[in-house]
Amino acid sequence: MKKRAYRSPEKIKLPSIKAPKPPDKSMRIQCLAKLSEEDDVLNCYSDDTNAKQDNVINETIAYEATLDSTVDKLSKLSPSDEPSTIVKLLEQLNDIVEKQYVTNIKEDFHMKSRILKCIDRFIEVDNDFVLLKIAIIILNLNVTGLNISSVSKLIFKIARDDHNDVYFEQTKVLSLFVNCLGCATPLEDAEALVYGYGAIKFLTLNSKLLEACLNLGVLQLMVLHLRMLNLARSELVPIPEQTSHGIFQLTGALRNIASVQDKKALLAQCGAIAELCKCATLFSGNTDLVTNLVRII
Repeated sequence: MKKRAYRSPEKIKLPSIKAPKPPDKSMRIQCLAKLSEEDDVLNCYSDDTNAKQDNVINETIAYEATLDSTVDKLSKLSPSDEPSTIVKLLEQLNDIVEKQYVTNIKEDFHMKSRILKCIDRFIEVDNDFVLLKIAIIILNLNVTGLNISSVSKLIFKIARDDHNDVYFEQTKVLSLFVNCLGCATPLEDAEALVYGYGAIKFLTLNSKLLEACLNLGVLQLMVLHLRMLNLARSELVPIPEQTSHGIFQLTGALRNIASVQDKKALLAQCGAIAELCKCATLFSGNTDLVTNLVRII
């Protein structure tokens, strides 16, 4: 084993201890200046945070004041008033509702209820453009439950007249509606599917709107709802009669898609054909539904 060389103490040189230099005044001034700058940064950050909080509070106050004013004006109108006057206020209300979702303003469920109650008075107006504006507001409020059914009825009423197709082409109502329909389930929201897919069936008769529906994922949504229904049926879950009506409307819309030659491949790609075959087996006793399914396949 190699031994380490022994280093004698006299060969170790220790560093000499030097007396500390007196503090440099210029260095001290620089340190104080740096600390001052850091304090300024912290103060600016604090001021910025407070300013943002104040801004949110001011926006909320302005939002509520504008909303209250618009709702009050609408409440004073009668359904028999001039449609253009009603539409103008509905558009103002929708602008306010949309603003809520692009700012930091907290959603107020009480105010949502008040808005729905206010616009509900105009649902019986015999003017599809008024109904469209009402539907857009409801959809922008991200409604759930029975309100999905209510807005589906509105969209169905508008969509059954092909003269109204332009509304669906020129506004974002179709996108909002598809998102809303995606929150519905075949068993719990059967009525919503009856009117929702009834509306889609009318709209997909228009080639432009059919393309728009496909781009929004309507076909995938249909397949999902079919899969949910097939699963429930295979597990012997009781199927409400209204759900069967909803699926009949859904298959009617699917027929419109399948009737377009270059869209048939999409049905196989997204799994629609497999679910349709399964549906035909599980619902073999429903003649009308099976007839629709066979025509698609």
